[in-house]
Amino acid sequence: METKAAPGWVHLFVCVNDRQGKRASCADGDAVEVRRRLKQLAKDRGWWNQTLRISQTGCLGLCGEGPNALLHPQKIHFSQLSLDDLPQLEQALEEAIGSR
Repeated sequence: METKAAPGWVHLFVCVNDRQGKRASCADGDAVEVRRRLKQLAKDRGWWNQTLRISQTGCLGLCGEGPNALLHPQKIHFSQLSLDDLPQLEQALEEAIGSR
């Protein structure tokens, strides 16, 4: 195994876990589309791969509050996400990038 310093990115993990209707999961809401639109926003703003990464992830352990996202290294958890939250998420990302 090789280890090295991690890139200095702000990283948003968006849960897209899908439990196929057996239990509540983040994929029941807008998680997939929220992630897609935020990724495009990051590219449009010139943040992509320079200062910001947006990744899909499996369960963050809070599916009952989903869709969920986690902003790292800021340790900010977003829950009950919808497409209506995109402006607030953009602002949060901008603030996180500016604080690096």
